[in-house]
Amino acid sequence: MDWEHCVVALSALGAITFAAVAVQRPEKRLRLAIPIVLLLLLAIYETLMLRWEKTVHAPIRLDLMVEIPLMFLLLAWGIAALIFPLRKPQ
Repeated sequence: MDWEHCVVALSALGAITFAAVAVQRPEKRLRLAIPIVLLLLLAIYETLMLRWEKTVHAPIRLDLMVEIPLMFLLLAWGIAALIFPLRKPQ
């Protein structure tokens, strides 16, 4: 499995997992909305790039230098939103 396929799989799996948790725990829904949407967009973009990559002769995928750290950052953001509670105003 190439890195491109890993990006699609991890992004889609992370978005689905965070969406399932957001449905079960409404207090976390707003905090998980941004990682869910961005991970889905990343998975869709990478799927389109995988199709495009087959149509060109020698694709140079420099966008992976941004996609992979972005995917890990969004997954960490979602996990942090699950672990850490909201600060209550005093």
